[in-house]
Amino acid sequence: MQAVQKVDLIGVDDYLAGEQLSEMKHELIHGVVYAMVGASLHHARLCRNLPVADICHWVRRVSVTAAGV
Repeated sequence: MQAVQKVDLIGVDDYLAGEQLSEMKHELIHGVVYAMVGASLHHARLCRNLPVADICHWVRRVSVTAAGV
């Protein structure tokens, strides 16, 4: 039997305050902070230039394809 690990959830204000001080970028998902992997300058430009609607459509299409639907 495995012991349950207690995770302290972090609020948005605390996350944003910590992110300002950190050299490494993180993301906050449901109160849990995860380190983000670095992206290249090319990747950042690509993401900035894509309209949000196109990204959402692409993500939905890939998710459906990966699920085999």
